[in-house]
Amino acid sequence: MKDAPHVQRDIPGSYRCISLREVTKSLVSLLISRVKPGDHDCAEQMRKNNEKLLKGLPWRVLITDDRGSKVISSLFSKSELRAQGVTLSMFLDSKREQLEEVGAVYLLNVNTHNIEVCARDITTKKYAEYRICFLSLSPIALIEELAKSVATVDNVTNIFISDCPLRYSVLGDNLFTLNSPDCFQLLISSSLKGNEPSSFISTTSEHIFDILRVFDTTPTLAYMPNSLAEHVAHELSKRIQSATKIRVEATSRKKEVLLILDRAYDFLTTLSVPFSYGDLVVEIFTVDSNIIQITEKQLSLVASTDRSEVMNCLSKSGNVYLLDFNCDTLWEDYQGEYFGAVCEHMEKALANFQHDKNKATASVDEFATMMTAAPELVERKLSIDKHTLLSKILLHEIKNRGLDAYHNLCEALIFATRNRRRHDFIEEVSFRVASPSALGDWSDRVRVLCLFTIYAHSVDVNSTGRNVKCAKSLKDELNQLYQNKSSNTSRIVQTVTQMSTQNASLGGEQGGQNTPWQWFDKKITSAAQAITSSLRSEAEDAPLPITEVVAALLYQRPNATALSTRMTSMSLSSVEDISRRKHILQRLRFLEHAQKGGATESQNSDSITCIICILGGYTFREHRDILEWNRKRENAGIHIIFGGSKVISGTKLLAQLGEYC
Repeated sequence: MKDAPHVQRDIPGSYRCISLREVTKSLVSLLISRVKPGDHDCAEQMRKNNEKLLKGLPWRVLITDDRGSKVISSLFSKSELRAQGVTLSMFLDSKREQLEEVGAVYLLNVNTHNIEVCARDITTKKYAEYRICFLSLSPIALIEELAKSVATVDNVTNIFISDCPLRYSVLGDNLFTLNSPDCFQLLISSSLKGNEPSSFISTTSEHIFDILRVFDTTPTLAYMPNSLAEHVAHELSKRIQSATKIRVEATSRKKEVLLILDRAYDFLTTLSVPFSYGDLVVEIFTVDSNIIQITEKQLSLVASTDRSEVMNCLSKSGNVYLLDFNCDTLWEDYQGEYFGAVCEHMEKALANFQHDKNKATASVDEFATMMTAAPELVERKLSIDKHTLLSKILLHEIKNRGLDAYHNLCEALIFATRNRRRHDFIEEVSFRVASPSALGDWSDRVRVLCLFTIYAHSVDVNSTGRNVKCAKSLKDELNQLYQNKSSNTSRIVQTVTQMSTQNASLGGEQGGQNTPWQWFDKKITSAAQAITSSLRSEAEDAPLPITEVVAALLYQRPNATALSTRMTSMSLSSVEDISRRKHILQRLRFLEHAQKGGATESQNSDSITCIICILGGYTFREHRDILEWNRKRENAGIHIIFGGSKVISGTKLLAQLGEYC
């Protein structure tokens, strides 16, 4: 079997100017064209070299399965594929004609079905040449089956097989997902039961390793101790040591750091009702690798006159419409921004488009200019139409569910300050959870209740009689929710009720010792959220915990001291809080000493690439926050590559929690 093409890197660290998308795109381009790569020292040079080498290539057919299609759509536009010599893209299982004079490139996952179809194409001599690339490691048994199937065919010599594991998906220039469904459920179930899910650890480390393999790097590993991230880091370290594809460089030349976290470092960011553009989209729609599924019911929320203008943006698949945001610059630029700001950006983008369109069509004399600008204007208008359609549906959902009010309440509970104390919101929490007149569906209500109950230890409900009454009434309202909702919802509500009874301030008795909330209470002590939440001011501008955790792992001693000082200065109201503080300080000690296999203080922060991978899911807002943190640093020079198991929403998190409960 021939090896997959390998991206060269002769100048140490030269790839830093290339994004994850460019590196992955270059590799897939080489798989399609099968030309030998030159020496690339930057993304622009890679593009120029590829264009030069691709001139005169023979036309070919590109055949993909579902996975291969997602890889291609996230990296290439139709015009870019054509530049690669691809005239036709087809699904493996579609009806395909005999093209005996044309070569074919296959981009597929390895499975029995795909092997059988490839063998059938070869035995029937469907194409002139067969270049089969598997996007996961090829089991020897399956490859042998393919070899046996084609061995009897006469004069078939143009068969080339390679494997290039690409088990991650590119969502942006430096944003990725490991495509791990039900990732949070796996995370909490393993933590609660005290076991190590070997398959989850193995699969996750394999997917992360694919990114390192594409980048041709051996990074320094840093991780949160006593967590699933530590087990994944150890497994990944073994893979790196045994790999022959990755060149091991001298320690003094290491300029890459891989930070592995798990969702336990901050449960609340995901649980909170979002208001950033991308997270609202994930909350309301089904999203898979930048492809958004819109139902007939959701589409009906937009006026028929407006729908007619944007139907060309949609493609139909079964009972849903698909909106493709791959390679969409507006989506990548604004997915982490607050929804209100995105609407303003869209108005400006539309005004700029109208201005450029009028300028291009000002006179007949400028006909050549208009023809040159036309493709770019059409693409811009298509992107604006997509976002306009999406924004209108989001606006209807926000109004119907009162998501703005739920978001503000969640932010108030998480980012409480001396002037905005949590017990000031007990009455509003009771209204949102219990009142029939309150907007919102069951997930919005349960999430607010979860946040309130998690923080209940810091709320002095005995200060006023009305607060006590509101707090104690929550359990009765929960029982009503429990009786009226589906079985899945009931399990979640029941679990939250158990959580409420565990808290003495709500007048309940101690519950079991192995509930998800006990697990969370134990895990949260290692997070910056528990340390800094009382120090934040404006919720919209407040940094998320990820910035604290990443900074602590990159610059261990200074941040450990700062976090420990903040924690020591927190006001403590009970013996339980004192015990919790001691536990937090103990967990923070790992930051005060260079951890084996972790980042060190000697790292030159202005010349490192930092790959951040969050197990259990992440949000677009976290991505935005870490980029803002990097931009505001005095000597910003870290090349951030961000991603994790899956982009996850609070509703989906609750659904996974409900499956476990």
